[in-house]
Amino acid sequence: MWNVFVYPDDGDIDVTPDKDAMRLGRIVFQEDAGYIEQVLDLLVNDTGIDALLERAATLFHSASSPTPRDHRDAYLHIEHRRQPDAHGPFAERLLKDMLLCTDFSRLEGAATHRASADYLRLAADDPDFTRTCNDPAALFPKLLDRLLRQA
Repeated sequence: MWNVFVYPDDGDIDVTPDKDAMRLGRIVFQEDAGYIEQVLDLLVNDTGIDALLERAATLFHSASSPTPRDHRDAYLHIEHRRQPDAHGPFAERLLKDMLLCTDFSRLEGAATHRASADYLRLAADDPDFTRTCNDPAALFPKLLDRLLRQA
């Protein structure tokens, strides 16, 4: 019974990540064939979520300036700005977003949906608004820029 992992998405609709998404979050199920191999794989190999959390630690806990280098870094900055002093909620949002992500490299999914709504509020004057909202590689950096200018 893995449906205990139901949680609301950004539209407050209850969703259950599929087993592949759960595996990204380092959750595997003993009833699955190859369970031991899956556990060993997770112990040895990092997932995309691990890479994202490592990048967040590098950005926000190092002596160097946390300059975003791509749309994933811009996403991390945007989420960090929501509650900059609360590490637990930050990590929780990242994990939730990644479990609901349909394309990890582009951050398609819940994170993009929330960012599009924020961008709509802040940048309705953008002549390429529709194109920006449909391209996470453009959306996150542009939204971060708008948020920084607003501050």
